[in-house]
Amino acid sequence: MYRHHLAYHGLLPVQDFPNVLLLRSVSDLQREIDDRISVEEKLAESEFLLTAAGNVGKLGGWEYDPATGQFSWTATCRNILQTDEESVRNESDLLRFFAEPYQLIIRAALHESTALGHSWDHELQLTTRDGIRKWVRFSATPLLNAEGQVSKIRGIIMDIDRYKTLELKLVKSIDQMAQKNSQLQSFTHILSHNLRNHSSNIALLADFVDESTLTKDNEELFQKIKTVSKHLNGTLDDLSQVIKIRDNQLEGEQLNIREVTRQVLSVLDESLHTSQAEIAMDFQEEEIFFPRIYLESILMNLLSNGIKYKKDHEHPLMRLRFYRSKTGLKVLEYSDQGKGIDLSLHADKIFGLYKTFHKHEDAHGVGLFLIKNQIEAQGGNIQVFSKVDAGITFKITFNENA
Repeated sequence: MYRHHLAYHGLLPVQDFPNVLLLRSVSDLQREIDDRISVEEKLAESEFLLTAAGNVGKLGGWEYDPATGQFSWTATCRNILQTDEESVRNESDLLRFFAEPYQLIIRAALHESTALGHSWDHELQLTTRDGIRKWVRFSATPLLNAEGQVSKIRGIIMDIDRYKTLELKLVKSIDQMAQKNSQLQSFTHILSHNLRNHSSNIALLADFVDESTLTKDNEELFQKIKTVSKHLNGTLDDLSQVIKIRDNQLEGEQLNIREVTRQVLSVLDESLHTSQAEIAMDFQEEEIFFPRIYLESILMNLLSNGIKYKKDHEHPLMRLRFYRSKTGLKVLEYSDQGKGIDLSLHADKIFGLYKTFHKHEDAHGVGLFLIKNQIEAQGGNIQVFSKVDAGITFKITFNENA
């Protein structure tokens, strides 16, 4: 009686009296109730957001118990399968949704997860209860108990039918494009080879004709035939070069830009001297990794065009710059003060095959076409800036890492 009295007044520890109830104030109880309500509201909010995210992303969770062989599924999983949970309780129930090749994959995956603790992630095609075929992403991660054994397997199933279908269509389109490209390459090779043989035979036969035996009318006609034959051979030569560029990506080599330019200028020496051309060179960089034959061709065509398309009664004035851009790429810039081109009319044609913009007996419309193909074959690009009677500038950006 005495100890009870002391305990009542808080003088003895409560644990000495296990049957004594702790007295809490109303405010303590209210605080506990409020805390519990807050936790429940947050749990409900989290569950709602998780469910909403799963519905939007078509992503659901599942669990498998190896001990009982039973599955449990979230609502989103059941929506993907278009069935209720009672219809998919065990492995046999699940496999009914998949064709035989995919059944083997699932069986092997579950076995390896259970026996070896392996995770897995597969893209499979299933057929829903309503007969709709769809692609899903099926993945799992095993959970281990204290003894290191697999106690549960948990994973996700995601409806990826829309994306997988688009992916398969894209792959099919790429395959079709590759096949058509291969057919086109074969066609161009055959066309180039066969036509070259015919045109060469025509030219050869023309050489055997004794023109002195022809009448005046026939001689004029024969000269036209020879001219057509010459142009045909020239066209086939151009096409052959283009085919070689597109089919064969040449290996680059370390080149000295000054040395290559000097060699090109030596080839053009007569034209440069006759036209009294002036060429300024500003090479801030010395080396470039690029196929020699392409670089020589690019310089040759640009400088030749500078001579061809100079202003009437003026000397060609050209400039070559070679420098590194702000992005770290090497740039070859050619500019002249020639006739220029109206880009508002011809911007989309300037690099076209057989496109010419000035009258000149040596203009064939092939040089710029070849330049563009040679540069792009090595991963670079070319830009053009021009105005009529204000010259032209070509800016070639090299990609040495292509």
